[in-house]
Amino acid sequence: MPLEEWNGRFRELLSPTQECRRPPNITPRRKSIITLAMHRSTAMDVIHKILRGGLLLLGGGILLVQTLFGAFANMFNGFDSVTDWTFALGLTLAFPVYLIGLISLRAATWCLWAFFVFQWANQCFLTAAKPSLVNPFDWWHGDTLFAGIVLVNAGYLLLSRTSEKGRSVRLADVFL
Repeated sequence: MPLEEWNGRFRELLSPTQECRRPPNITPRRKSIITLAMHRSTAMDVIHKILRGGLLLLGGGILLVQTLFGAFANMFNGFDSVTDWTFALGLTLAFPVYLIGLISLRAATWCLWAFFVFQWANQCFLTAAKPSLVNPFDWWHGDTLFAGIVLVNAGYLLLSRTSEKGRSVRLADVFL
């Protein structure tokens, strides 16, 4: 079969105005290739939805575990000074900041990065005996916060690429 004839028949099969019908000389193998080409975008949408949901929920799970650890660690601390309060906030606010995503996921990603800087500054200047710049990745709490923020940002980018223009992306859009 010449290529031009094949292209014409392929266009007939994919034409939205005509009813899809199978020409008599298309073998089952060619039919499966055509079906795959027609449903490729649907399969990619499903994979994309699973990926963005998984990234956002995994990031949220990491932030939840970090918040629960911070709450447990602060149960036995006293809250006598400002330093104790800021230390407690630095350990326990990761998941509540993530929940800002119920209103706006964009605001949640920005607030998570601001919280990362707050936690780093808290570690540098308020909890240290001698204020100095330290590596925010020196302890596992900074590592998990960074990993959670990166996962939430990646999920947000995937979700915002597929959302409608001019519409605010929320955490609940993962399930739509």
